[in-house]
Amino acid sequence: MVVRNDDVTVIPYGYHPVSAPPGYDVYYLWFLNGPRRLMRPNDDPAYAWIKTAPEEQRVYP
Repeated sequence: MVVRNDDVTVIPYGYHPVSAPPGYDVYYLWFLNGPRRLMRPNDDPAYAWIKTAPEEQRVYP
């Protein structure tokens, strides 16, 4: 999915990471819906290794 300037999109399920290239701003507006509004992170299992990777393999902004 590509979202361009002034676009609006809805992602009703799954993972939806957000990023911006260096030198650009990103604004992320988050709405919670439903009877239970929990703000706990839920990491994509495919990328769980990043949190346990050796320090020399980690990339920080």
